[in-house]
This record gives sequence, structure tokens and C-alpha cells, in this order.
Amino acid sequence: MLNGCSFVRKTDPYVQGLFKLTGFSDNNRNGVIDKPALLNLWSAKEGYLENADLDGEEGISVLEAKYYLLTLKNISPKEKAEYSLTSEEKVTLGNIFFKKADEILNSPERKYYIGPVDRSIAHEKGSKLLELLDQAVLADLDKELLALIFKNALRAAQELKNNTNGTKRFIEGFAEKILAAKLEKDKVKELILLVLDIKDPYLIDGSIDSLLSCAVKSDLSETDLREIFKKVASIKNPEAIFETFLELNWYKDALDIARASSYLNHRINLLSEIAYDMAMKKQKTKAWNIFQEAFVACGADEAKKCGIAKDMASAGFFTQALKIIDNLTNVEEQDSGYFDVSTTFAHYGYLETASQLINKINDSRKKDEALVCLAKKYVENKKLPQVLNCLRSITDMYIRAKTNIDIISMLYSQENRQNIFSLMCEALEISCKVKHASPRSKFGEYDSRVDLLRDLLYCIRWSHCVLKYSDKESVILFKKALAIANVIGVYEAMILPSYSYSPIVRSEKTEKIFSMASKFEAINLSNNFTNIPPIKYIRYADDKTYALINVVENIAEADISLTAKKELRQEAIKVSATLAGFESWGSDCQEKTMEVINRLLPE
Repeated sequence: MLNGCSFVRKTDPYVQGLFKLTGFSDNNRNGVIDKPALLNLWSAKEGYLENADLDGEEGISVLEAKYYLLTLKNISPKEKAEYSLTSEEKVTLGNIFFKKADEILNSPERKYYIGPVDRSIAHEKGSKLLELLDQAVLADLDKELLALIFKNALRAAQELKNNTNGTKRFIEGFAEKILAAKLEKDKVKELILLVLDIKDPYLIDGSIDSLLSCAVKSDLSETDLREIFKKVASIKNPEAIFETFLELNWYKDALDIARASSYLNHRINLLSEIAYDMAMKKQKTKAWNIFQEAFVACGADEAKKCGIAKDMASAGFFTQALKIIDNLTNVEEQDSGYFDVSTTFAHYGYLETASQLINKINDSRKKDEALVCLAKKYVENKKLPQVLNCLRSITDMYIRAKTNIDIISMLYSQENRQNIFSLMCEALEISCKVKHASPRSKFGEYDSRVDLLRDLLYCIRWSHCVLKYSDKESVILFKKALAIANVIGVYEAMILPSYSYSPIVRSEKTEKIFSMASKFEAINLSNNFTNIPPIKYIRYADDKTYALINVVENIAEADISLTAKKELRQEAIKVSATLAGFESWGSDCQEKTMEVINRLLPE
């Protein structure tokens, strides 16, 4: 067992109390926990039991039990204090953790099988070294000793052979562990510089930001920070420090980096970012001066000017941003500017101004997207008449229907009962008019009304549970849902004899193929070619079949009267009749839907 940690105290109530608190079993009353008992606890108790067995010997010592106690969450601070580690025990623990780095370094690589070769598990040793630092931090060791453990772990990580992934993994998590350790400032600086001394871009590039953040959060002096920044600039582009300069409010240094950029676009973007950061930190005058510098750098490029105007609006310079956008001659850029600035106005609560700007947008798609944003802001401000105006101004029926559904979910409450009903009716009616479809890999075009119907059925189901709609209201909603199912697209497909696995769906793009097939069949018949199989035509209605079944299932589950269900059954049968002659995965669509109707909505 561990030196200086005798546990053979058969009747010592201190030891017995400690083991009882940790949950360890000491049946022999000799202060020793057997390995099997530890393994049994492993699957039954919360905590890091692997960390309790620090020396790898058969039992658990008093020191190890005390350390394990630190890992438990359900132990009170008072109980932890009663069994706190002594100074001598902390030194012993520190020595263990110091030696463990070499144990991890020299341990055999674990293997796993990938294809024809065995490979070492990437990151494993790096992760174990990070876990070692977690264990050391948990023990609340002397800061000098803890810093030595950190340096030793970093040294071990650098010496990992044939495992650069393990080294990289360790370095990626090293800064976080330094912060958790709360080391002295000079030790933090020393450790960060040791990492930067590695210089291998593969190993440290992904960790530069976390190391810089660690330096800032550790409240290092300006002299120490500049030494670290100089080191970073020597191994990586100085722009790697740009965000850190903004965080520290070192605007002169940030401006030096921005103005030194040889790429105009990049220079403008960096200047704009500095100005925005200044504005957010209440330095409006300085921010405006930098924005002007960025704007002048744009020259005659309207795309760049529009970008600056958007950033100005985000920073609160609304009037100046609008003036720039109004003076643009490129309609596309102007639309983009009005869109971004209107959504920014809406975000800050200037809803009427946002509405006026949206009216200036020419592009219907952008206008619809801006109206969606504005409608949701009106909902948040409980201005329902304006919400309805926004919805009815949206020209794309699919976007309008989806927005209706989103608005319904934002309004859920008894006080909005009638508004929700009206919006649902409107969304159901709009969905019937949607002609928008998404590409479908095998069977042609996927009808997006299927998704709209699914979402609307969810709204109806929720409303039944919470808002308790009457039979009359429910019948209206479900009839409109059946109307959507009725208009969902069906497809005709052609299966060529040698390509029976790949149907060609009839569409504008494939119309020539269908025409050629028709001519081929005419030649085939006129010449009596009996050895050539005929071309097969199939009519598919997968989406429509699924949609109808979905509506019927929701009607069956709804808390409405049998009379209402019988009325809806008749409507469902009418939709099913339109599926005559169509297939869905080899099944007759009408038979399939009628089987569901008869089972769930019997006469």
C-alpha cells in the first residue's frame, strides 16, 4: 500500500466512518477494501472508482478512500472537510500523479481492428494525461507541486511515440485544465509559452485560441500578454490574435492588424468588426469613425457598401445605414440591404419602421422572409391584427402556410382560442394551393403538402387536448385536412423491360422518353416482335395514400362524437375513391386506404 498511509487499524472509528461514507465494504475490519468489492461498486455507485485505486495494489487505503470521497457529489461539505487530506497526504498524492505521467507514456498502446490492419486508438494516451490533470486538480495540491505535475504531463505528451493524435488531443484540452487549476500567474505564462515552443502547426494550430483565452482569463499583466502574443505572431498569422485584442479592448493593436491586411475585402471586414465591437461597448463616436474609414475603403463597390450598411444597422447606426442603402443603384444589393436592415429594426423592436422598409423590397422571396420575421415579432408584442396583415402579404403559399403553423405554436393559450382556429383554417386552405415540391430520389417529386399536413394535424390534435374544440369546429378542420390529402400529387411512371428496378417518373423532363417509348411500342406491334417484352406503366400515389391514412388515424383518435366521425368517414371514402388504379409499393392504394377507413372509422 501507499507509504505513510497505514490502514491496519481494526477498531479505528475514523477509518470505519470513512469507509462507510464512501460506500466501501470493509468486512475484515482491517481498513482494506478488496478489489472485487471495488469492481462491484464500479457498476453500482456514482463516482470515479478507477481513480480511487491510485497505486494499483489489491486494496484501497485510507488515502485512496479520502481521495475517492472528493469525487462524490452526494457528500456534504462538512463530511468532506471531516476527512480532508492532510498536507503529508497531499504530497504523497502529488508524487503519485507526477509518476503517473510516465506510467501512461510507457504503457502499451491499446489496439482495435479496422479493415486489414491493427491501429492504435487515436487520442487515448493524450486523453489519459488530461484525466490525470483533472485528478490532480481535484486533490487541491500545493500550487507549486501542481504546476510541476502539469509540466511533467506536457513533457510526457510531447514524448508520445507514433501518436501525434494523442499529443494533439492533450494540447487541445491543456488550456482548459490550466484555468481549472487556478495556478499562479507566472506558472500560467510559463506553461502557455512551453506549449507555444512546440511550433508544430499540426499540433498547436487548433489550440491557439484556447491558449490566448486562458492567458486573458488568468488576468496576466500586459507585459506577459504581449510576450505571449509576440510568440503566437511568430508561429502564426498575427490575425490569430485579432479577436483577443477586441476582447481586451486593445483597439490600436486590432487596427494595426486590420490596416496591414493586403486583401481589401478582409481589411474592410476587420475594420467593420472593430467598429461594431466599439459600438457594443458604448464607444459610439470612435465606432462611427472606423465605420467611415471602412466605407471609404469600399470605393464604388456597392456589394461592399451594402455589407458596411448592414453592420452599421446592427451597431445601431440606423439612419446612416438607410442612407447608404437608399443611394445604391444595384437593385439586388439594395433588396439585400433593406432585408437585413428591416430584420435588424424588427429585432430591436422598431416594428413599424421595419414594415415600411419591407415594402421597399422588390425580390418577392426576400420580402416573404422579412415578413415572416416581422410577423413573429408582432406575436411577441401581442399585436395580432398586424400579424394577420403580415401573413396575408406573404406571396409564397408554402412559406405562408409554414409561418401560419409557427404562429399557431406561439399563440397556444385559451385566450387565443378563436384566433388559433382561424389561423388553422387559413393554413389548411393555403396548403391546398401550395405547388411547391421537393426533389425525391426514386419516385420523382415529393409533395411538400405532406409535411404541411402532418404539422397541421399535430396542431389539430394539440388543440383538441387543450382548447376543446366542438364537434362542429372539429369537422370543419378535418374536412379541410382531407381536402389537402385529396390534392396531393400522384405520378405516372414507366418501367423499361431491362430496368425494372428503376421507374422513370413522368414529368416535363422525362416527357421525351415517354414519347419515344410510345413510338417504340407502335413499331413493336406493327412488326409483331413477340420476343421484346412490353413497356410497363405504373401510376404511383405513395404520398397521397400516406396523407389520407394519416388524416384518418387522427380522426379516429380525436375526442369527437360518433356522428361527427361518420360524417368524416364519408369524406374520407370520397378521397379514397380517387386512388383507384394507383399503386403504393405494390399495393392497390384504394384497397389499402379503405381497409384503414373501415378498421378505424367503422360504419
